[in-house]
Amino acid sequence: MTKPQVDHPNAKPDLSKPWCYFIPVDQHDEHGYIPSIVVGGDPGHYPMLGNGEHATPWYWGKTLEQAQEVAREANARRGITELQEAFIIASSMRANWERA
Repeated sequence: MTKPQVDHPNAKPDLSKPWCYFIPVDQHDEHGYIPSIVVGGDPGHYPMLGNGEHATPWYWGKTLEQAQEVAREANARRGITELQEAFIIASSMRANWERA
């Protein structure tokens, strides 16, 4: 896979809104799966590609299942249930459709 497309170039997610970690199924390379941050009501997602010129992406598992488990655990540590995660992602998808 090539470097993920950033839906929000040079932008940072508004973490004052509800947000969660998410693993896009197509966001991986030979090193593993790259997580994204999804903000409720905001279209798109923010791939965790690192900061700065020499940064590298975050990798949360060699397989999709491993990466999704890490994301679930990270969301749970933040108090985000799987149902809340689903609502956050759905509201982001809706905002994306409304933008189109």
